[in-house]
Amino acid sequence: MTSKQIVKYVSVLGGIIILAGSFLPWVTVKLPVGTIEFGGLQASGFETLIAGAAVVLATFVARGPRRFNSLAASLSGFLGGGIALRTMFNLQDGIASLAGASQELGAEPTIGIGLIIVLVGAAVAIAGGLLTDPDKAEMSSDSASARRKKKPLRPRQN
Repeated sequence: MTSKQIVKYVSVLGGIIILAGSFLPWVTVKLPVGTIEFGGLQASGFETLIAGAAVVLATFVARGPRRFNSLAASLSGFLGGGIALRTMFNLQDGIASLAGASQELGAEPTIGIGLIIVLVGAAVAIAGGLLTDPDKAEMSSDSASARRKKKPLRPRQN
């Protein structure tokens, strides 16, 4: 497996992680009588779902210049991570503003695992897209194979 293929799979893995995190709980509220979870699709999860799909499409399906696909995957991962960070900060502000009321009710709101997984997936997608420039990797492997294909030595004639 070449480094170009590894980069491709790292980006696709990041996109799949973003997709998975979009379906998981983004907010968990522990109550004295049980736990309530709010999934990503009840918040901004649809936006991260689109960003994760864009990462996969840009790296795995799209045809065109490899550098463009790599950059598109990184930008889509960055977009998904930005959406998740924005949502996380908004949720933390909301949790802080409800601190008094939630303590009276015995509720403990926390950030859910899905939001964290989206952030991890975004980091993986960005890293996969920026890890190497596929055009340069292809060029360097071509030049290495060209160096190996030297002219054969001719036997000496006496």
